[in-house]
Amino acid sequence: MQKTLIAGVIGIALIIFLLLVLYHFCGILSAISIILYTFFVFGTFWLVGGVLTLPGIAALILGIGMAIDANVLLYERVKEELKKGKSLPLAFKMGSKSSFKTIVDSNLTTLLVAIIMFVFGESSVKGFATMLIINIAVTMVTMVAITRTLMKTFINTGYFNDKISFFLNVREAKENKKAKKPLLDYSKYFAIFSSIIFLVGVIFTATKGLALGIDYQAGSDISLVTEKKLSSKELTKDLKELKLTKVELERRDKEADLRVKDILKKDKVEEVKSYFENKYKANVDIGVVSNVVKQELIKNAIFAILVSLVGIIIYISIRFHISFGICSVLCLLHDVLLMTSFMAISRVEVDSMFIAAVPAIIGYSINNTIVVFDRIRENLNGKNISKLTDKEITDVANISMKQTALRSIYTSLTTIIPVIALIILGSREVLSVNLAMTVGLIAGTYSSLFIAPLLWTKFAKLGYNKKQKIYSEKTEKTITGIND
Repeated sequence: MQKTLIAGVIGIALIIFLLLVLYHFCGILSAISIILYTFFVFGTFWLVGGVLTLPGIAALILGIGMAIDANVLLYERVKEELKKGKSLPLAFKMGSKSSFKTIVDSNLTTLLVAIIMFVFGESSVKGFATMLIINIAVTMVTMVAITRTLMKTFINTGYFNDKISFFLNVREAKENKKAKKPLLDYSKYFAIFSSIIFLVGVIFTATKGLALGIDYQAGSDISLVTEKKLSSKELTKDLKELKLTKVELERRDKEADLRVKDILKKDKVEEVKSYFENKYKANVDIGVVSNVVKQELIKNAIFAILVSLVGIIIYISIRFHISFGICSVLCLLHDVLLMTSFMAISRVEVDSMFIAAVPAIIGYSINNTIVVFDRIRENLNGKNISKLTDKEITDVANISMKQTALRSIYTSLTTIIPVIALIILGSREVLSVNLAMTVGLIAGTYSSLFIAPLLWTKFAKLGYNKKQKIYSEKTEKTITGIND
C-alpha cells in the first residue's frame, strides 16, 4: 500500500511538472485544481465510508490523469481562438463554451461505464468503480468549475493581456512551405500494426491460453498476517508438508499471500488454518474458488463489458448518430482485443484486477474518441453529408484529426505517466492492472485519433450518415456560470 501511495505522489508531481512546461501560468492553475481534486476525492470517499484499497488507488491515479483532460481541452480551445487573433477575454469565453459540451459528453460516457462496473463487478472491480465514479463527479467541480473560475478571475485583471505567451504558452505558428502528409494517411499503418498484434495474440491464446490468475481458475488463496517476519523458503516447505500445489507466493514482511491450485474442502481448510495458526501464531484467511464460481466470475465480467458497449452505442447514438456509436464501439473492441493480445503474448497474469482495467480503458478510450468525433461534427457545421464528395469528407476528417492531435497526446501523457510510476514503484498486486492500462491507454490514444476517423469516413462515404443530425452553431446554448 505504501509503495503504491509513494508511486502515486511521484506520478502526480510529474503531471504537475508537465503541465507547467506545456501551459506556463495556466499550469499553476491546474496544479491548484489537482490538489483540490485530490482533497475532495479523499473527502468524498471518507464520507461514503469507503475503504481505500490498491485497486482504489490505481483508479484514483487514473482518474487524475483523466481529469486533467478537462483542463487540456479548455486550454487548447483557448489557444486556438488566440491564434485566430482574438483577445484573451474573448478567446477564453469562446474556448470555454466550445470545450464544455465535449467534457460533459466524455465524462458521462465514462460514468456510464463506471456504474456498469459497480453493478456487475466483483469486490476489487467494485472498489475500482467506486473510486472512478467519485473521480468523475469531483472532476466536474474542480477541473471544470474551479479551474475556469480561477482562469477567468486572472484574465479579468487585465494583467495578462500583453503577456499571453506567459499565461498560456501561445506561440506563433511557423510557416512550413513543405506540405505535410494528411494524418488520415497514417491510419493504415496503425491498422496494420494492430492486425499483427491481434494475429500473434490469437496464436498465443490458441496454443498457450491466457495466464489466468487464481480469481479465474479453480484454486485457493491463503492469506497470513503474523507478528514476526516470514520466510518465502520456509512457507514453500510448509505448502509441501501440507501437500498443496503452489501457484504463487508473495511475501511482505509480516504478511504473505499463498496461491495454490487445490480446491480445499472444509476439513482441509481447517487443517491448513490450524497449521499456520499453531506454527506462526498467524491470522489466517482462506478463499476458495470452485469451477462453478470461476465460470460465474468470467460470465459476469463478459456481461459487464457487453452492457458497457451497448450503453455507449445508445448514448452516442442519441448525442451524435448511430454511425458514430458503431465506430466508437469498434474502436473500443480494438483497444480491448489489443490489450488482451498483449496479456497473452507477455504471459502476464489475468486476474480480477485486469478485468477492472478493461471497463476503465473502455471509459478512457470513449473519452478520447468523443473528442475527435465532436470536432468532426463541429467542422461539418450543418452540412448535409450526402451532398459532400469523398474528398470533402476526407478533408473534414483530416482537419479534425489535426485539431485534436496535440490534445490527445498531452492527455495520454498525463494519464500514462502516473500509471508507469505505479508499474515501476507500486505494489506487485496492481502490476497486471497497470500493465493492462498502459497498453490500453496507448491503444486507445492511436485508435481514437487514427482509426476512429478512418472508420467514420468509410461510413460517411457509403451513405450511412445521410439522415444524421449535424452540429449547428445555432443550436448551441450558453450555460450560465460555465460558458459565459
